[in-house]
Amino acid sequence: MKRKLLRQLRNEWQANIWLCLELLIVSVVIWYIADFFFVKTTLLTEPKGWSTERIYRIETTLIPAESPDYVASADGRAWWELLGESAITLVDRLKTNPDVEYATIVEGGGVPYDGSSSSNSLKDANPLPGDTINLESLDFEDEEKAPEGIPETGRRLSRMVYYVGMGKDALRAYDVHGLGGETPDELEAILDRGDILLSETAVNGTDRDPLSLIGRQFYVGRDSTRTYRVGAIIPYLNSAGDFSGIGDNVKWVTRNNGGFGTIIVRVRPGHEDGFADRIIAEADNYYSVNNLVIDNVQPIDEIGKEFDREPRLEMRNWFVCLGFMLMSIFLGVLGTFWFRTQQRMGEMAIRKTFGASSSALFRRLIGEGLVLLVCATVPAAVIDIIIANHELNAELYLVYMEPARMALTIAATFLFMAVMIVLGTVFPAWRAMKVDPARVLADE
Repeated sequence: MKRKLLRQLRNEWQANIWLCLELLIVSVVIWYIADFFFVKTTLLTEPKGWSTERIYRIETTLIPAESPDYVASADGRAWWELLGESAITLVDRLKTNPDVEYATIVEGGGVPYDGSSSSNSLKDANPLPGDTINLESLDFEDEEKAPEGIPETGRRLSRMVYYVGMGKDALRAYDVHGLGGETPDELEAILDRGDILLSETAVNGTDRDPLSLIGRQFYVGRDSTRTYRVGAIIPYLNSAGDFSGIGDNVKWVTRNNGGFGTIIVRVRPGHEDGFADRIIAEADNYYSVNNLVIDNVQPIDEIGKEFDREPRLEMRNWFVCLGFMLMSIFLGVLGTFWFRTQQRMGEMAIRKTFGASSSALFRRLIGEGLVLLVCATVPAAVIDIIIANHELNAELYLVYMEPARMALTIAATFLFMAVMIVLGTVFPAWRAMKVDPARVLADE
């Protein structure tokens, strides 16, 4: 059966070459679309590292000195001297609200969909022979200039090390868990004793286990007097939006002990409706501290929708355009094999006359299409690799050609085209099986 199939394909080589060329072009186009979808869905489904459920961002403002509502401090201190103290008092008042489960202050990269950050570097305080770990913010293409300890990943280096200051209960509010199984309560205790939390991305590009960094000591920037011990490893807390990849970015978390930052609260289950209005109603009275007053209360998830509005619209437009292209390609390939099968009704009638079963004809027709697809997929895969090698496809974490990704997208392309070929063959073949062979031969 296989030998006869290959002999027939060889005898019809002129028509099959053009069909293979069509399949090759279609395969490359579909692979490019599949790779684009893979990158976008990977970013969207990436773990965020924290929960934003029932989290609200409390925005504050200062009453200006020229306002009639301005109240001068009793001890003559300036507004900036009272800012941190006022924020702590405001948080304490929010904690007494029956709707609030947790209230805290965060700073740096500790607010989802904020995008703001403070870049630092972490130097290994006690480097081991051949095992120095220096985490620095980099953005250059020459890997040979990378400082000692930066992993060579075979790609452009782009590493940002972000500081995150977490107030009391912030990890509980965000429901952050450690990679070693630490609960939010245990992570809070680690910060209370003065240790830091380090994101698992600190070891990206190496074969090192992120948990092996626990216990290592680092100092910040060039200040060797500020030494911190890693108490636990946590997921990367992605504050830059759903459409921005984590990549090699690193976050280190320490306790915020009074510094001014962003106030966030987590509302108790079932208390979300009307929460913002109830807080704003008391903003000028109970929630006004030393001229610091609540200006806006907004759910983090709503902020995220607005933050990612343009990327979502762009992705929607891309998906519509690419979806239309895929549908056009699908109908084109479907029509090609439909017409091809219709043209061979006489051949099928002769085969049925000589005793061929319908199932055997089905297998033969589908087998021809799949063999041609395999012949087209091999050179198409080579073209795909060349495109990726020249960085003409979608970018994911500064990588364009990664073996697992290439294998997955090429396989998905093959399966999609196989489905098109099968559908384009089965339906006309099924109709042909119902036609009387004698009538077909008479028409011929």
